[in-house]
Amino acid sequence: MDLLLKNLIDFCIILSGKVDKCAFHVSQIQDQIYYTKLSLKQNIYEILFLLILFIFINFILYFKTRITYKKSFFFILINFFFIFFTILIFQNNIPFTDTWYELDSLINTSQKNYIFTKFDNFLFGFRPFHLIIFNYFDLNYNIIIFFNVCIFFLSLIILILLADKNNSINFLFLILLIFFSGKWFNIFYEPVNIVWTTNFFLTLCFCYLLSFKKNLYINLSIILVLFLSIINFKASFVTILFSVFYGLFIESKIKNKLFFIFSPVIIFFTVNYFAEMNSVEVIDSNLFNLKNYIASTNLLLILKNFIAMQSIVFFPYIKYSVNISFLFSIFQNLVIFYFLLNGKKFKNNLTNLIKDNPLLVIGMMGCFTTTLVKQDIIQIRYFSFSLLYQIGFIFFIVNNFNLLTVLKKYLFIRNFLLVTFFLNLFFFHQGIHFAISKFTIYTKTHECLKNENNTLDCENYIYNKTFYNDKSFERKKFDNIILFLKKNNFTIFGSL
Repeated sequence: MDLLLKNLIDFCIILSGKVDKCAFHVSQIQDQIYYTKLSLKQNIYEILFLLILFIFINFILYFKTRITYKKSFFFILINFFFIFFTILIFQNNIPFTDTWYELDSLINTSQKNYIFTKFDNFLFGFRPFHLIIFNYFDLNYNIIIFFNVCIFFLSLIILILLADKNNSINFLFLILLIFFSGKWFNIFYEPVNIVWTTNFFLTLCFCYLLSFKKNLYINLSIILVLFLSIINFKASFVTILFSVFYGLFIESKIKNKLFFIFSPVIIFFTVNYFAEMNSVEVIDSNLFNLKNYIASTNLLLILKNFIAMQSIVFFPYIKYSVNISFLFSIFQNLVIFYFLLNGKKFKNNLTNLIKDNPLLVIGMMGCFTTTLVKQDIIQIRYFSFSLLYQIGFIFFIVNNFNLLTVLKKYLFIRNFLLVTFFLNLFFFHQGIHFAISKFTIYTKTHECLKNENNTLDCENYIYNKTFYNDKSFERKKFDNIILFLKKNNFTIFGSL
């Protein structure tokens, strides 16, 4: 192992020429390997139980010859066990980045005010979970990780139903290769990012409800989904916008037009009103000044990022992936343009695109709105809109082209998706490596606090590592939170 690590340092130096940086990263890998081995030894009985259970279920299913789409079913089962195996072995009961901001708000205000904060900073989808673990589970963030994974698998159920509705169930394995992206681990292991998983789930529910004939029960279900989306997270703006768009251009009946246009708007302003009743907010007039925005923004960069973000789900977490993703998305957009310009019925083609491919359109709209306000599009928490777009693109291709049926057993597409699946699962700073790196920080912190040699050094380590060396969060606030957690034996202090 030492020889391998030394060779890794030498290889890194050859590529980058930075000795200290290479030594630092290889040292991190060395720590991660050590703590991974340690965790595997400590959880050997749980691991054996999961393996036996997995083998037992597979043994039973092997003799169930009537199982439809057996390959897809086994792939789901493998991922199910792998994900739960990972969150069991690599636990992470310590706040990171945005969770510290939420903790600061939680301990310095009443619980009622914490829930009903002003809408611009709304994270209601996270805060009920946060209050539950605060009041009943000593702020154990592993519970939120577990619930996040549960919402993820609920999304899978809706996705399978959507694939069936879109006549794409025969291509389920391709869809699953996109859905089970290793990038989800970056969402699972950041507690506040449960809002992204929830938003993804609710978006799928909304698209699934659109496929039914409209009646009172469907409309009430849509209203409920829109309400939950709005109070969950401000990324729901995309679903609201699509609903208005859908009412304007797709629905022919007046009552349905009015429903899709006004329902989300009324819900949005009602929730916003109650959320801000007791708050005073000063709005910067320049924030919405289109002239100033255009003058201070690189519009070509926004256009490039918008196109690149559509396929960022496939490529690893590095800056160079933006260029590759851009070229990949250009090809996909040309296919869509070909569909729109095919024949002399552009308006009808556009209408059919919106009506039959809500996932594709919502994904595209989400990528566009994200790139308007964010420059760093490779941050993995934004990838869910790309995921929606790519699944929607599969539905779109299947229903409008014979391209896939020409390729024998879809070998090229399947192999490409297999490569991206394993790449995202094992690439640095995402997938399983992200889980291990978080676990390493948690375990080293636990060991440091348990030894109690120098508490200040431990707190410095927590401050630097959980904020990724970003000093924007005030140290005084951090110290106050640490005192509160220590006093109440919360999070990592509860296991000392």
